[in-house]
Amino acid sequence: MVDLEIAAFMTPHINRARIVLVVIGALYVFLGVRAYSAIAKLHEQVEAWAAKDKSAELAEFRSMVTLAYVTVVFAIAAGVANIVLAAIAGKKTMLAFNAAAVIFIAHTCLQIYVTSGVVFTSILWWITAIILAMGYQAARKAEKLRAGG
Repeated sequence: MVDLEIAAFMTPHINRARIVLVVIGALYVFLGVRAYSAIAKLHEQVEAWAAKDKSAELAEFRSMVTLAYVTVVFAIAAGVANIVLAAIAGKKTMLAFNAAAVIFIAHTCLQIYVTSGVVFTSILWWITAIILAMGYQAARKAEKLRAGG
């Protein structure tokens, strides 16, 4: 009887945590897919141009475009990973949120490098950080209830 009672209190927290992971994943995928076609086309054109021209300026530009391309692909992969984490969050809630936090930190580090820290002025970064923190809090409550305390 006690296990059913704990599960009844745990379920809303787990559901909130899963919703957060899906929302963050969908945000990453949406933004990545939205930018992918333009950056992929530019990346392809720069690669073709770089095959003909070996100047230092083009090499630097090629490096920047490749970094932008990697950032977009990473965002799409991070989104898919967060959605997959939502699926396992029912049984392994804290594991899923710790993995989501690592993904967020890695993506933030990449964005800091790309934007020289300007990422912290992005409202989307702040929304993602706040939503992730709220979900983490729900995951902690669920784990605390699961542990019986």
